[in-house]
Amino acid sequence: MKIFFSRRAKSDWLKLDHDTQEQLRRKLDFFISQKNPLRWADRLKGSYSDKFRFRISEYRIIFEVEKDMIFVLRVGHRKDIYK
Repeated sequence: MKIFFSRRAKSDWLKLDHDTQEQLRRKLDFFISQKNPLRWADRLKGSYSDKFRFRISEYRIIFEVEKDMIFVLRVGHRKDIYK
């Protein structure tokens, strides 16, 4: 699978400190290298039921899946990401 970031997700990513970016990148690489990366994801509920999230420590990556692509919508700390 390939990963694409929305403008908002890129902006979110750049706001994170370097160590956090590296931690998230390593974990994303791991998820994507797996046969079924959605095994590590949770489906969101309610009106966002077509979206998923990866939970990485205190951070969340919100994304959609289309064919063999993961389209990242948001990246952020768990206390802020769902606002």
